[in-house]
Amino acid sequence: MEERAINKADCWAYRFCGSCFSSALTENGTYSHEQKKASCETMRNNVMQSFKDFLTIIDSNPKAFEYLTIEDKPFNYTNMKTDE
Repeated sequence: MEERAINKADCWAYRFCGSCFSSALTENGTYSHEQKKASCETMRNNVMQSFKDFLTIIDSNPKAFEYLTIEDKPFNYTNMKTDE
């Protein structure tokens, strides 16, 4: 991954990221660019897997998440089909 992707504005997953500056701190409290890079890569992989899992579930059971509501109205996931 390019070095600039560590900047959250350049990362496709930053809106879903739970990682923070502290993930780049070493045991002695110094900042590690390599540790931050590894943390970011792990976070991106986790977010991508979550998207894949969500789409797999929706594809096999379009009503799987109907129990979730937005403003007391069920959210319609049926329009979220991916291109085949």
